[in-house]
Amino acid sequence: IGFRAGAGQQQGVLGTFALEDFERVIGGDDANHVAAGVDDGDLRPGGRYAALDLDRAGGIQLVAQRLVRAGKLDGSVITVSGKTIAEESEKAIETPGQDVVRAIDNPLKATGGLVIGSRRVRY
Repeated sequence: IGFRAGAGQQQGVLGTFALEDFERVIGGDDANHVAAGVDDGDLRPGGRYAALDLDRAGGIQLVAQRLVRAGKLDGSVITVSGKTIAEESEKAIETPGQDVVRAIDNPLKATGGLVIGSRRVRY
């Protein structure tokens, strides 16, 4: 979900597929279920904002905070800092008036724009 909400979905999905056991960890149907409920945002390459704009708005911590509060991200997962995602995301400081990170109830689009096939293709 982090790469979906952070608009790095193409790179994130390709990297995840590179994992040998991806299909065992999360299948295409699961990924599509997640994608359907998370807006892609308005970040480049298809949107108006760059990663620097996201950082200035409150960063990925703000994105995580909103996803945790909406029940779309499990906040109990431990991060590399040893703290949970919920603990880390509560440190987010939103820049007043920013419009890069939208409210969960005010998405840019109703659904995400990514669909993952659930069958392997062999050439």
